Amino acid sequence: MVDGEEQHRKGKPREEYVVQKPLPNRWASSDGFDYAAGTYDDGYGDKNQVQVTHTRHVFFVKPEYWIVTDFLTPADDKPHRYGSMFHLDAEGAAVDEKAKSVTTTNADSSNLSVFGICCGNAASAQRPTSDQGSIPAAYPVSLSVRIVSGQEEPVVQGWMPAGSTSVYKVRPIPTPIFEKEAAGPTAFAYVIYPTPKGGKCPVERVDRVAVEAADGVQAAGIAVRFADGRIDYFVQASKRAKIKFLDFESNAVGVYVHVEGGRVVSAAVLDGSGLTRSGERISATVLPVRDLSRTTATHKF
Repeated sequence: MVDGEEQHRKGKPREEYVVQKPLPNRWASSDGFDYAAGTYDDGYGDKNQVQVTHTRHVFFVKPEYWIVTDFLTPADDKPHRYGSMFHLDAEGAAVDEKAKSVTTTNADSSNLSVFGICCGNAASAQRPTSDQGSIPAAYPVSLSVRIVSGQEEPVVQGWMPAGSTSVYKVRPIPTPIFEKEAAGPTAFAYVIYPTPKGGKCPVERVDRVAVEAADGVQAAGIAVRFADGRIDYFVQASKRAKIKFLDFESNAVGVYVHVEGGRVVSAAVLDGSGLTRSGERISATVLPVRDLSRTTATHKF
């Protein structure tokens, strides 16, 4: 949601919002990773009065967890309030204010943790980093987070269908809302980590990592820090470009690096030609990114 308003496609001829062929969404898949991205740019509010383009990228580290990156580009230079909702089919959920995460509290089944972080905008992308490659703790990168359940005003939120095809019923569910107000192009990232019954999420926190990218390219970087010392670095760019973070460099739309004890255990680049560390080429899975609209298939609905 943007400024408290929802996506809105109504008020247009049906043929303008019901597609007959796949949209130019991007995807990639391999044995170790999946990736997909799509864009919404039809406006927010009952009159489409809020014009913000939202592109969401999803990266799956198989079979473990997901990284979601949102790039939000407003048509003006005014501040906007962004809110991301995660509807959780769970008994309950709790907020960890220190980690800025939400974890479901199912007693007899698996659980899910969601970590949210603001990755800044183009103007803040070049801020200096600490020796660990993360933005200093004083830098305000956190999103506020609250849980809504069974809300009716000012907007309906925190519900899930509970009826049948003939009977309409709903039931309240815990719905975390991560929020931040920002002006100009802005990026957010979320780490979504499932755990089995009785298990504990191994992720301790998620930090922002500064990224250098070409002018006009949005880029978001994070460090996923695990309790056992493992660190997963991930950088998402809005398009293929030369990107630098820490001592890594690649020409890609996305880079994933799994590090243990300072040693690279595995790495992957999206739509890139390779990865270097301190100028030395290192082994990385290269995932070609495809465009779903490049097909001859059409459909009539």
